Amino acid sequence: MRLHPRFGITPMNRALPVVLALILAASPTPAFAQEVVPAPSRPLFTQEALRRAASAAMRDTAVPGPPISTPATASAPSPNRSWATLVDTVKKGRKLTLTLMTMTNVEGKLVAIDGQSIRIEQPGGAQTIEAAEVFRVRYAGIRSRHAKWGMLIGASAMAIVGAIAYEPTTHTESDGSTHTQNQAIGAALFSALFFGLPYGAIAGAVMPIGPPLYEAAAVAR
Repeated sequence: MRLHPRFGITPMNRALPVVLALILAASPTPAFAQEVVPAPSRPLFTQEALRRAASAAMRDTAVPGPPISTPATASAPSPNRSWATLVDTVKKGRKLTLTLMTMTNVEGKLVAIDGQSIRIEQPGGAQTIEAAEVFRVRYAGIRSRHAKWGMLIGASAMAIVGAIAYEPTTHTESDGSTHTQNQAIGAALFSALFFGLPYGAIAGAVMPIGPPLYEAAAVAR
């Protein structure tokens, strides 16, 4: 439907709303508007007054007592400090690593342990060490065992990735026949040997070995 030229939109009609807006913006505020809008007044309660009132209320209602402690952040489990607990929990026949008070390590298979000493079997013979001379006790080979597990998992994972990612190649012979060469097994072995084993070993070696079986509270000199 077309509009009659008499009622069409002309440049004058477009400019009319703009002119009216400018006039209203430049004109002073009407008297009735000034009466309706209240003048800003000072707040009854300032922030400083509220703070003083809250401090006074807390001081008057405070009950004497021990200070409230905040919960400690999560940390690694503390090691066992009790030699008696070590006697009850350690497994005989397992290989142990003993760190002495002199910070030297002694490894051997556990033969016997009581409240005063520990006896381990070494290649040169059995050795009895007093409990007071032991600073820390761990099962031996934890880090190497983690590294072996890391190598196994890493080699398996990378072998699967290498076999899946490999794309067979097609060769065209001189007589026009095509020959597809599938070396997925070779790609799997390559990925496992050159990527899975080394990176898996590194990942396993840096894994935490956990708290020791026993650790003295301090080094006795």
